[in-house]
Amino acid sequence: MGETLEEVEVLATEAIAMIESWMNGVKLQIAHHKTEVLLVSNCKAIQRMEIVSAKAMSAIARIMPNVGGPRSSTRRLLASVSSSILRYGVPAWGNALEIKRNRRRLQSAFRLMAIRVASAYRTISSEAVCVIAGMVPICISLAEDIECYHRKDTRNVRKMERTRSMERWQHEWDSTDNGRRPTDSFQTCQRG
Repeated sequence: MGETLEEVEVLATEAIAMIESWMNGVKLQIAHHKTEVLLVSNCKAIQRMEIVSAKAMSAIARIMPNVGGPRSSTRRLLASVSSSILRYGVPAWGNALEIKRNRRRLQSAFRLMAIRVASAYRTISSEAVCVIAGMVPICISLAEDIECYHRKDTRNVRKMERTRSMERWQHEWDSTDNGRRPTDSFQTCQRG
């Protein structure tokens, strides 16, 4: 990143031009009137990125109604892009997630995205909708990104951290009752 605001602006403009060029190559277009660039900094006044990102995810969720709308593959693509935007720069702003309210807002926005990907009812549990949508919970993904950043000189760090993330997700799923039947009633259904 740049040292000055002007340098950041030049680098951002170059990055946007590269993205737009790639998108034109695959017959996609940027909706400039719907695009916003955010400056992420360690300054506390600007460290509200997760709130802005949550609003962005909610806006994208509005274009994916539960009934009708884009196909499942398109929904997954939109969710993937939104998650990438959310995850960008997490080593710089991740400490804001130590505040429970910020974590709740982030999880709420991510849950809404997963609901739209799965075309599920809003009463579904967060744990179940992540499993159905095949979307690793956002806090696990962010922790993975932070760990990869801190261990960036370690060989195969992303692969190792992805394995740990999947184990953590499995552990969270195994330890919750939300969105699943109690084991004994499931066994009863199988026997009967």
